Amino acid sequence: MKEFMLGLLTKVFNKSEKEIADILFEKSEGGEETLKEGSLNEVLDLYEVKLKKLREDSTGEKTKKFEDGYKKAEKEIMDDLESKLKEKYGTDSESRGVDLVDEIVDKFKKGSKLEPDQIKLTDAYRDMEKQLRKQLKDKDSEWNAKIEEFQKTHEKEKVWSVVSKDIRKLLMESGPVLPSNQRAAENLVGLYVDSFKDYEWKAEESGDHFPVKDGKRVEDNLGNPVNFKTLVTGRVPEYFDIKKQDGKGSAGNDNKSGAGQDGVPSSFADEQSYLSYIYSEPDIKKKIAAKDVYDKTLRGK
Repeated sequence: MKEFMLGLLTKVFNKSEKEIADILFEKSEGGEETLKEGSLNEVLDLYEVKLKKLREDSTGEKTKKFEDGYKKAEKEIMDDLESKLKEKYGTDSESRGVDLVDEIVDKFKKGSKLEPDQIKLTDAYRDMEKQLRKQLKDKDSEWNAKIEEFQKTHEKEKVWSVVSKDIRKLLMESGPVLPSNQRAAENLVGLYVDSFKDYEWKAEESGDHFPVKDGKRVEDNLGNPVNFKTLVTGRVPEYFDIKKQDGKGSAGNDNKSGAGQDGVPSSFADEQSYLSYIYSEPDIKKKIAAKDVYDKTLRGK
């Protein structure tokens, strides 16, 4: 039974047999090795450490669902194994896990001349041990794969958050003519930004993010790499009309009044200049202040 417990727990917690033995057992004054008092709490502490590793990279609802799924999978393995043990060895005990195995071994000791070490040599015992180890190994591989996929998805979302902001910024700098209806304008801008979501992006600190499609870099007809700005602005005419240049600067810079308080324009030349500012400015406080300026200057409120 000692070897079985050591074999099981070393696999579950990825520790050496000596480390697990030091946690579980102690020698009495007579030299007899017995289960250490409080060893269960130490095993539970190890289990908590293992779960904590799953929480390190992310928090919130996704992590909670992930942990719930992991616990459910572990419970299903143990429930299945315990059910098979009870059926095979004819017991209706309510004990769980190691306690159930201990009861089965005690039953064999009372009804058989075999010693515990001899029981471990039986085909039934060896098959049970192999089955448990295989199930734990398979489930461990399955959840390691899920952890890796979860981390990749999380990282992809972080990269897209950076890239999408820069796409929106380039769009507004190109001077698109936006619908006067604010909700319609917002939806159209969102549709345009999302049209780049099927690329695999490698974010760069310089802002010149690197696009990849189908495992290859994005190239023009001559085989040259297409840079971020060219790719993004080249698609603008497919979604928007472009403001005419006034000969004094960027088409998207229609505010001629300069910056007011906290960097917010003191007035807007027209509705299009207001909308351009709103959709290029990430700061929500500045957006609210800009709306107040627009209401007072262009709507007369």
